[in-house]
Amino acid sequence: MNENIFIVCAYPSTISKLNTLKECLISLKRTGYDILLTTNYKIIDEEIYQLVDYLIYDKTDIKSFVELGVDNLGDGWTLHTEHFTVSTMFDNAYHYDIYRSTYNAISLSNSLGYNFFVYVEGDCILKDFDKIDEIKKQMFDNNKKLFFGKIFMSTPDGGGYYDYSTLLYGGIPNYYITHVDIPYDVNDWINKPYVLRKTNESCFLTNLGLEVIIYHCLQIYTDDILELDFNNSMTNIAEYNKVSKISEYASNNILYFDPKISDNSYIFLYNTSNQDIYVKLYFDDVMFLERNFCIQEWFLQDVNIQFITNKTYKIEIFINGELNSINEKKLTPEYINLLKCKHRINHH
Repeated sequence: MNENIFIVCAYPSTISKLNTLKECLISLKRTGYDILLTTNYKIIDEEIYQLVDYLIYDKTDIKSFVELGVDNLGDGWTLHTEHFTVSTMFDNAYHYDIYRSTYNAISLSNSLGYNFFVYVEGDCILKDFDKIDEIKKQMFDNNKKLFFGKIFMSTPDGGGYYDYSTLLYGGIPNYYITHVDIPYDVNDWINKPYVLRKTNESCFLTNLGLEVIIYHCLQIYTDDILELDFNNSMTNIAEYNKVSKISEYASNNILYFDPKISDNSYIFLYNTSNQDIYVKLYFDDVMFLERNFCIQEWFLQDVNIQFITNKTYKIEIFINGELNSINEKKLTPEYINLLKCKHRINHH
């Protein structure tokens, strides 16, 4: 039996994400490791099944904690312009989904008897397998149980903090599932204060990124962890984040609200991708906007809340003339009220 396995976590909800996942799996298959794909997106493409040895599908798919009524969220993404600032609350529901999917896979790997796993995200293309083999040897030769790339993250105030990159890491499956005690149940993730082991501070996981959570969780076991400088040792192993798991702001987060103006909403589209996109936006299948967006280009237009209430918006993203993604949502009064808490615009 093969003792080594790649664990791949993916959410191939668009054509480009599906094609990138295939490219990822093909790059891993050349290594001779077995492959376990874990996802909470139902995959019907037969080629994917041919490229993996195992596939776990978890129907739990928490797209947004805001939609669950969670209000203890931290600050997230912000864009400042001369005349206004748009911001979102940090909704780490997808971090929970990644952790749950990953735990499912590592637990199964342990049950199947694998001695070594390497985790990668489904939009990472492996380039240097020899480096993986080198890290594995270094880990076992030094009697370590896991390996992570350590990163220092700078903050705007001049400070910073450390975390463990979750783009690529690995180790012994049994050690991971017996030492990483992050809550698996979504209600525990949302509602129970989590004590950071190293500092003994209590916080809610909804305010932290998964990279920070795992880092703090494992700090009392650092003697068992091979810590690598991610920027110096791991950046060339793979092409990371070829297609971001998070939807671009031109696709998902389009409605913003000014707390000082009660009857207006704002359509804000922003191309955060690395290429031009073409956007079609509909309300109840009636075309509202159709235009090209260059890289980093944004669009803002005020819309009366009564106009959008109980309508379904649909946004289609095209790249190089081909449909890349479709996103649609019913704008019920309840959902609009939730967005008012999460997506804000402040005029200067």
